Amino acid sequence: MVSNVFSIAEAMIGSVGGAALIIVALSTWLGKVWANRILDKDRLKYASELEQIRNKLNSERERSQFVFSLYFGG
Repeated sequence: MVSNVFSIAEAMIGSVGGAALIIVALSTWLGKVWANRILDKDRLKYASELEQIRNKLNSERERSQFVFSLYFGG
């Protein structure tokens, strides 16, 4: 009788532990997927902003070179 109770308790603890392990594994995987999506989104955003800044700086540089050539007859 006592051994049956321990056997049932052991089976219950084992199944709960197994379910917890599966839940933790799936949560970890899903967290990594979400983190990668957010990282990719941020990477694209910052790459776009960086390209806009580069274009603005190139435009400003070309304008400055043109003004310099007007003043100094380059």
